[in-house]
Amino acid sequence: DLSVNVRGRTRVMSSRVCDAAMLIVQQAIANVLSHAKANRVALTIEFGIRKLRICLRDDGRGFLPDRGTTAGTHFGQLGMRERAREIGAELRIRSAVERGTTVSVFVPYPTK
Repeated sequence: DLSVNVRGRTRVMSSRVCDAAMLIVQQAIANVLSHAKANRVALTIEFGIRKLRICLRDDGRGFLPDRGTTAGTHFGQLGMRERAREIGAELRIRSAVERGTTVSVFVPYPTK
């Protein structure tokens, strides 16, 4: 079950930001499909006052986040972090065993 919720007044973002955000979400969904065994996935896109917030939450198996930094593992997470860094965004991954995972991306709006 996938739900999608868009909140706030939409803003035009650069193609670079859109591409990176899409690839981060795509990788997060691929991770859910490959590993989580989730029943529900919720994608929220929120156009806030100062930044865009994208959040993908699942109710799957979860994992121990500390184990994601070992050499040779979790290349999907490394790729998401690199893409976020390239656009000046913050990426947060929170997970707990048997309690699901939340991937959040915070993209500041460009200053004029």
